Amino acid sequence: MTINPIDSLSSLGTAQADSVKIADDFDTFLTLLTTQLQNQDPLEPLDTHQMTQQLVDFAGVEQSIQTNKNLETLSALSASNVITSAVDYIGKIATFSGDQSQLSGGLATWSYSSPDESAEAIFSIKDANGNEVYSETRSLDEGSGTFNWNGTTSQGGIAPDGLYTLNISATNASGTNFSVSTQASGLVEGVDMSGAELQLIVKGEPIPFSDVSSVLLNPENSEEEESS
Repeated sequence: MTINPIDSLSSLGTAQADSVKIADDFDTFLTLLTTQLQNQDPLEPLDTHQMTQQLVDFAGVEQSIQTNKNLETLSALSASNVITSAVDYIGKIATFSGDQSQLSGGLATWSYSSPDESAEAIFSIKDANGNEVYSETRSLDEGSGTFNWNGTTSQGGIAPDGLYTLNISATNASGTNFSVSTQASGLVEGVDMSGAELQLIVKGEPIPFSDVSSVLLNPENSEEEESS
């Protein structure tokens, strides 16, 4: 079961409200029961078994609500830990599933994982409108790799900053086409907690927390710490 930290924090206190409600109902039940006992017909007394069962039912409901209160506390703690961890990602490099990467400062980076090798794999980059702006053919090794694009188009121009999509078409030695999964990475600039799911802000774009596969230290920060 996945705990949504936003929902967990917003629903905190539900069990407390239920506990107050069952306490009020139980007081009302005891008042009615006392009144019935005081005014019962001596020749036809109330069924003690039925009264006992009702008391047991109330006790069971109260115990369930107490259990829910404990679960709410655990859920809130888990939610707080998730949010705190997400904030710690700011300034680090996140890798996430998807074929889109943000071109910024003359660099867009994708990671990929190939199940086979190819002598002539086609790397095609398209802009947000679906127009191909760059393409190249290169050999592809089996396993993981990184593809960097400096923003230069196939016509020799410079593409504007923005989101771009990478598609890799590959064929193995037997002539069989195979798919290559892609991932993008970038510097985490912030955390968005306004929606139903936490999102990391990478190069100005929100990335769902569930799409993030890894978070690594920023190499630039590491170099600065070593030099200081």
